[in-house]
Amino acid sequence: TRLKNILTNNILVKIAALAAGILLWAVLSNANDPVVTRTISVPINYQFADKLKEDENLVVISAPETVSISVSYRTSNASKISASMFSCSADLINHVGGDLSSQRIHISVTQLTGRDYIVDWTYQKNDPTITVAMDEYITKTFTVEFLPENSLTEGLVLDNSVTFSPSEITVSGPMSEFSNLASVKAPVNLQELSSDGGGNTSMDVRVYLYDSNERIISNDSLEMSTDTVTLSAVLKRISVVSLRLAGVTGEPAEGYRYLSSSIEPDSITVSGLKSSVADLTDISIPAEAIDITGITMDTEFVVDITPYLPEGVYADL
Repeated sequence: TRLKNILTNNILVKIAALAAGILLWAVLSNANDPVVTRTISVPINYQFADKLKEDENLVVISAPETVSISVSYRTSNASKISASMFSCSADLINHVGGDLSSQRIHISVTQLTGRDYIVDWTYQKNDPTITVAMDEYITKTFTVEFLPENSLTEGLVLDNSVTFSPSEITVSGPMSEFSNLASVKAPVNLQELSSDGGGNTSMDVRVYLYDSNERIISNDSLEMSTDTVTLSAVLKRISVVSLRLAGVTGEPAEGYRYLSSSIEPDSITVSGLKSSVADLTDISIPAEAIDITGITMDTEFVVDITPYLPEGVYADL
């Protein structure tokens, strides 16, 4: 029939024409929406850091944050392409290399989404590793040192028995980070400490790392077992009191007589709890402390007044 003749005559020419049409469509399609390639940065997820520390006493001190991946896609899909379409993991346990500062570890990149938009993607498949720097993980123990700041409220003095709980803390981190660490100190604002007016006192204070120049070290790589300790201290009140001689004992040598005596200094500074020094105005030295028996000239006596101080009162000698 006529239709059959139309369909069967020159079939090769018709197939060629169809192929040419398809090719032309593809060319025009690519021309209007070409495939382009760009590089995206995918964050690296480092795995087994805790196991590396526990099993080998090693920590990573320097490592790349991202890996570069070449992604091909059609221009019309550019806004849909993002790094979140991929994941990258790095196995810290399987590290190789003789120098800790240059350890090679394997990475694995996986496409998560975007299969309808991404034509192709590649990364360093011939060498799927990155280089990281590691260091020994060590721990050192430091005694917490008292670092007073400002001045006590007037009329108060700090007893020497300042203690901290805990009195020691441990600092852990990469061995290279300890080079500048000299001490662990607890700065204490004495104005705040004495705000209650004296007596037994305690307060929580922060501790900091210090270098040899007494400067605070800010280092996230060093971990303290605690950053807060409890200070316990005794704040005493100070007062100036008079010294009074109750008399003397004994008699001078024959032909001599006792006329008078004086005390130098005639006052001293004492300290103690508020209840001990609040009403204290003078200290009496008993006559038994000065024995003039047999003396023939003006004589100086050195008297230890400690036995005559009330309980809980201390002299600033």
